[in-house]
Amino acid sequence: MEMSTRPLACVMLVFSISLFVRAQEAEKVADTTEAVRKALKTLYPEGEVTAITKEQKGRVRRFLAVVKDKAGEHKLTLRSDGSVVESRDPVETKTLPPAVVAEIKKRFPAGTISSVAKLAKYKAISYEVKVNDQTEKVVYLKEDGAEAPKVVEDEKEE
Repeated sequence: MEMSTRPLACVMLVFSISLFVRAQEAEKVADTTEAVRKALKTLYPEGEVTAITKEQKGRVRRFLAVVKDKAGEHKLTLRSDGSVVESRDPVETKTLPPAVVAEIKKRFPAGTISSVAKLAKYKAISYEVKVNDQTEKVVYLKEDGAEAPKVVEDEKEE
């Protein structure tokens, strides 16, 4: 009885591709500074870096990173010294500040929150709240429930 080697070849091909992808991701992480690697490991100890790219603006070098962990997908912009410039993190509805929840209930009495992301730029924090109220609406609020700009802006520059 002759066995086909095709299934084995397919398994080996998939395995080789997955090793190649892992090696490329490891190479991307290795292309960062030690401070960036430490910062990502400190911020998300159980997270897996799924993407990281270098961005050069004039003399300023930044790293754009995506990290996945049990909370979800985190997107960050870091300086080469490991300090975080911007971040976007998933948030559970039950951990929202009470003022944000109160504002959502006031604006959308029959609406339900479908997802929340915490946006931070430098030290300014806001929340992107998606609400289903017959149609999906997106609201940006500060921690005190006040309206926030779509992208958190801060006076501070590099």
